[in-house]
Amino acid sequence: QAQGPEQMALNCPPVPHRGQVVDLETGTISREGDETSTTSASADPATSAGAGEAASPPPPPTAQEAHDTAVEVRLAALKEQGLSTSDLIHHFFETQEQRVAVFREFDSGLDEILARDDFDAYPALCERVTTAFSGLSAAVAATKLALERNGGGVVASRLVARVQSFEGEKLTLTAAVHLDTLRRHRYAQAIDATRSDAAETEGQGAAGGEVDAAETGGRGAVATANLKPLIMLDESIVAGREKLRKTTQEINEALEELRFELEE
Repeated sequence: QAQGPEQMALNCPPVPHRGQVVDLETGTISREGDETSTTSASADPATSAGAGEAASPPPPPTAQEAHDTAVEVRLAALKEQGLSTSDLIHHFFETQEQRVAVFREFDSGLDEILARDDFDAYPALCERVTTAFSGLSAAVAATKLALERNGGGVVASRLVARVQSFEGEKLTLTAAVHLDTLRRHRYAQAIDATRSDAAETEGQGAAGGEVDAAETGGRGAVATANLKPLIMLDESIVAGREKLRKTTQEINEALEELRFELEE
């Protein structure tokens, strides 16, 4: 029923050694390389006989199960309201506006983090938008199902599904651009620090009347080589933003078709 969740890995320094994986659709947050360890006390023969009599508590629902339940709850609410096809389409557009607002929050949050040089705050930003995306995803999935079950909403439901698919691509691309931007910012800081140290060293050498030309040339070659990852990150960011532009255009075209469907 729900669209497949998109994942992104938060591996940008100085975020902890193991990257976090945040599922922005269903709300799960985990760490790469985590191993679940369990510690169990050795069973006492005298007391273990009745251990099986007490029922074990049921395991908590998975993120996908919780998501599916949220879809069913929202679908039941829509059914109870008895909304028409046009009402459901209007409801979808309201949800879409909220989704656009969350994307803006995501981008502006990144800008604030870069301005403060507070890389550790990025996972918390992801958690906030994850919660919002999870609820909005369930709302859109419920609206799509309601349109499918409404005799006149089949075409509209397909357009909603099309938008949802492109929104998934947009989410993946946005996450990738964010990570490249964080890495670029961090790497640029490291290069600036290296250049500052090199300039200070050269200044001290000049003041003492001794400058090793071979050493100076060697540092220049290293500095030039260190620019290559920065250039690659710049190219990746530009390419990612171009893909985002095209994906956003696809979303807008599908939304326009949905508006035509609403007018008919």
